[in-house]
Parts: sequence; structure tokens; C-alpha cells
Amino acid sequence: MDKTPYPPDLAQAWSRLFGYAWLPENRDFLQGLRKDPKVTITDVVNSGTPEKIQGPCATILEYVNSDNCEYGYIAIPTLPDGLKELSEEQLYFYANQSQLYGIMRQT
Repeated sequence: MDKTPYPPDLAQAWSRLFGYAWLPENRDFLQGLRKDPKVTITDVVNSGTPEKIQGPCATILEYVNSDNCEYGYIAIPTLPDGLKELSEEQLYFYANQSQLYGIMRQT
């Protein structure tokens, strides 16, 4: 029997986080995610800041902290040079591709 596909809400939560973290003005947040994603994501949920990614962070924590969890934290890849001028929403759509998540899916 095949494993359950990566949950769409978890994939969307990571995509929102990627879109936010890849913006040049959020470089400190990106560094925090790369250094210690669990602490960085937990801090967002506990502080409510930044508000626009609190929901996605809460979704990630819900999955990762659940009993018998098969999901964990993933490293945020470096944004390709050709995409550095995209908006946050465009970056979200880039990160939300199923092919991109196929590469990052933990098995």
C-alpha cells in the first residue's frame, strides 16, 4: 500500500514560509530557519509575529508535534538567482509546485 501523500495543508504552510523567508527584507528570518527551524517556527507561533505566517507556522508545528509523526523540519533551499525579483505571492506559487515538494518530501 502506498503511503499517504504529503498533506496539502502542510505543503501549503511550508510554501507560505518559503515565500516569506525568501524575500530580501526577511533575511534574518531565513537565517533563523536555517539555524534552528523548530525554535524559529515556535517563536512565530508564540509571539504571533509576523502575523502573516503565524497560521502556516502553527500548521507545521501541529504536524511535527503530533504523535507518530512522519514529518519534520526541512531545510529551505537557496532561492535560484533568476527568481530573486518575484513577489512573496509569486514565490509561494513557485514553492507550492508538487515537483518541488517531491524533492523535499521525507520518506
